[in-house]
Amino acid sequence: MQDSIVEFKWVGSQANFVDEIDIIKISNISLGRFGGNSMAGQYKNEDGCLIWVDEKKIGSSPSF
Repeated sequence: MQDSIVEFKWVGSQANFVDEIDIIKISNISLGRFGGNSMAGQYKNEDGCLIWVDEKKIGSSPSF
């Protein structure tokens, strides 16, 4: 099996995700982004990101 490298870049000024949960899937990784809640006073992006990895598809836990 050949390894592939996928690059993903995100800057909060491109898409701020205030009041919006965004989840995308890249290979065996799910990436979630949320910029905050405007009802709680959030008015600009805080660049929040969460990554989930499917260990069954990679065979072991990843090292970050």
